[in-house]
Amino acid sequence: TKHMIDAPILAKMKPQAILINTARGPVIDEQALIHALLKKELFGAGLDVFEREPHISRQLERLDNVVLTPHIASATQETRHLMSQMVYDSIDHFFTTGKAINVVGSTDQHLQAKKR
Repeated sequence: TKHMIDAPILAKMKPQAILINTARGPVIDEQALIHALLKKELFGAGLDVFEREPHISRQLERLDNVVLTPHIASATQETRHLMSQMVYDSIDHFFTTGKAINVVGSTDQHLQAKKR
Protein backbone atom coordinates (compact mmCIF):
# COMPACT_ATOMS: atom_id res chain seq x y z
CA THR A 1 0.00 0.00 0.00
CA LYS A 2 3.04 2.31 -0.07
CA HIS A 3 2.21 5.49 -1.98
CA MET A 4 -1.22 4.20 -2.94
CA ILE A 5 -2.18 7.88 -2.95
CA ASP A 6 0.43 9.33 -5.30
CA ALA A 7 0.64 12.29 -7.70
CA PRO A 8 -1.66 10.77 -10.38
CA ILE A 9 -4.34 9.98 -7.77
CA LEU A 10 -4.02 13.42 -6.15
CA ALA A 11 -4.39 15.01 -9.60
CA LYS A 12 -7.80 13.34 -9.96
CA MET A 13 -9.09 14.98 -6.76
CA LYS A 14 -11.11 18.19 -6.88
CA PRO A 15 -9.28 21.38 -5.85
CA GLN A 16 -11.73 21.80 -2.94
CA ALA A 17 -11.02 18.29 -1.60
CA ILE A 18 -9.49 17.69 1.82
CA LEU A 19 -7.40 14.53 2.13
CA ILE A 20 -7.54 12.80 5.52
CA ASN A 21 -5.24 9.97 6.56
CA THR A 22 -5.67 8.10 9.83
CA ALA A 23 -4.59 4.74 8.39
CA ARG A 24 -0.86 4.35 7.71
CA GLY A 25 1.58 7.11 6.86
CA PRO A 26 3.24 5.50 3.83
CA VAL A 27 -0.13 5.16 2.08
CA ILE A 28 0.35 8.76 0.92
CA ASP A 29 3.30 10.01 -1.07
CA GLU A 30 4.01 13.03 1.14
CA GLN A 31 6.14 14.82 -1.45
CA ALA A 32 3.32 14.55 -3.99
CA LEU A 33 0.85 15.74 -1.34
CA ILE A 34 3.05 18.71 -0.42
CA HIS A 35 3.34 19.63 -4.11
CA ALA A 36 -0.45 19.46 -4.59
CA LEU A 37 -1.06 21.57 -1.48
CA LEU A 38 1.51 24.21 -2.43
CA LYS A 39 0.05 24.48 -5.95
CA LYS A 40 -3.49 24.71 -4.49
CA GLU A 41 -4.46 21.61 -6.46
CA LEU A 42 -5.88 20.32 -3.19
CA PHE A 43 -7.66 22.45 -0.58
CA GLY A 44 -6.13 20.82 2.47
CA ALA A 45 -5.08 17.76 4.40
CA GLY A 46 -5.63 16.27 7.85
CA LEU A 47 -2.93 13.81 8.84
CA ASP A 48 -2.76 11.66 11.95
CA VAL A 49 -0.01 9.42 10.55
CA PHE A 50 3.11 10.26 8.61
CA GLU A 51 5.25 8.62 5.96
CA ARG A 52 8.40 8.58 8.09
CA GLU A 53 7.03 8.43 11.64
CA PRO A 54 8.03 9.64 14.11
CA HIS A 55 9.59 12.29 11.84
CA ILE A 56 7.19 14.82 10.39
CA SER A 57 8.08 16.75 7.26
CA ARG A 58 8.98 20.37 8.05
CA GLN A 59 7.23 21.33 4.83
CA LEU A 60 3.96 19.84 6.12
CA GLU A 61 4.38 21.62 9.44
CA ARG A 62 4.70 24.98 7.67
CA LEU A 63 1.59 24.68 5.52
CA ASP A 64 -1.46 26.55 6.76
CA ASN A 65 -3.85 24.24 4.90
CA VAL A 66 -2.75 21.14 6.85
CA VAL A 67 -3.84 19.89 10.26
CA LEU A 68 -1.42 17.48 11.93
CA THR A 69 -2.24 15.32 14.95
CA PRO A 70 0.16 13.05 16.87
CA HIS A 71 -1.17 9.61 15.83
CA ILE A 72 -4.17 9.77 18.15
CA ALA A 73 -7.00 8.61 15.88
CA SER A 74 -7.69 5.58 18.07
CA ALA A 75 -7.35 7.46 21.36
CA THR A 76 -10.94 7.25 22.55
CA GLN A 77 -12.08 5.37 25.63
CA GLU A 78 -14.40 3.25 23.51
CA THR A 79 -11.69 2.25 21.04
CA ARG A 80 -9.12 1.50 23.71
CA HIS A 81 -11.68 -0.59 25.61
CA LEU A 82 -12.46 -2.56 22.44
CA MET A 83 -8.74 -3.04 21.76
CA SER A 84 -8.24 -4.40 25.28
CA GLN A 85 -11.25 -6.69 24.88
CA MET A 86 -9.82 -8.04 21.60
CA VAL A 87 -6.54 -8.87 23.34
CA TYR A 88 -8.37 -10.64 26.17
CA ASP A 89 -10.63 -12.54 23.71
CA SER A 90 -7.61 -13.60 21.63
CA ILE A 91 -5.72 -14.93 24.64
CA ASP A 92 -8.80 -16.66 26.03
CA HIS A 93 -9.60 -18.24 22.66
CA PHE A 94 -6.03 -19.49 22.25
CA PHE A 95 -5.90 -21.12 25.68
CA THR A 96 -9.41 -22.55 25.27
CA THR A 97 -9.05 -23.95 21.74
CA GLY A 98 -5.33 -23.94 21.04
CA LYS A 99 -5.96 -21.81 17.95
CA ALA A 100 -5.12 -18.16 17.46
CA ILE A 101 -7.59 -15.65 16.04
CA ASN A 102 -6.81 -12.45 14.11
CA VAL A 103 -3.75 -14.12 12.62
CA VAL A 104 -1.61 -12.44 9.99
CA GLY A 105 0.10 -15.11 7.94
CA SER A 106 -0.14 -18.79 8.64
CA THR A 107 0.37 -19.61 12.30
CA ASP A 108 -0.52 -23.25 11.65
CA GLN A 109 2.39 -23.58 9.21
CA HIS A 110 4.70 -21.88 11.71
CA LEU A 111 3.61 -24.24 14.50
CA GLN A 112 4.02 -27.32 12.28
CA ALA A 113 7.51 -26.18 11.28
CA LYS A 114 8.45 -25.81 14.96
CA LYS A 115 7.34 -29.40 15.68
CA ARG A 116 9.69 -30.83 13.04
